[in-house]
Amino acid sequence: MKIIVISDSHGNKKGISEIFEKIKFDYLFYLGDGLQDLGSYINLDNVIAVSGNCDYFSDVENELDFSINGIKFFITHGNAYGVKYGLEKLQRRARELGVQIVCFGHTHRYTCEFVDGIYHINPGSFRHDNNGLIINIDNGEISILDLSI
Repeated sequence: MKIIVISDSHGNKKGISEIFEKIKFDYLFYLGDGLQDLGSYINLDNVIAVSGNCDYFSDVENELDFSINGIKFFITHGNAYGVKYGLEKLQRRARELGVQIVCFGHTHRYTCEFVDGIYHINPGSFRHDNNGLIINIDNGEISILDLSI
């Protein structure tokens, strides 16, 4: 299974279109701040999105937890957990939910840490450099790769 993870596109509609045109994937997780950049892609069954602090007037949830193929995920923009100041609150919530992977944005900085059995993943900002990540899950093995378009 191949999951694209992007966040903080802040107007980069062209880059998002390129993902859908050029990359074969199973799911795309969008972590907020630029929901409008997804356009009609937001309605696809394999797009899972949360809103960020800059997604004014959005009715999209700001966090979700769910399972795909037996892997539990928690996705959020991260501002409500103070991720610019540390990951402790986010990590605590991920443990409460019993997830294996937590994905967040907001800081515009790439993060990929494995702490206490939980992957903490921030793809950085998609705005200028099309920064993003790919989560590959193969027979329960998880690997994290850089997204290149």
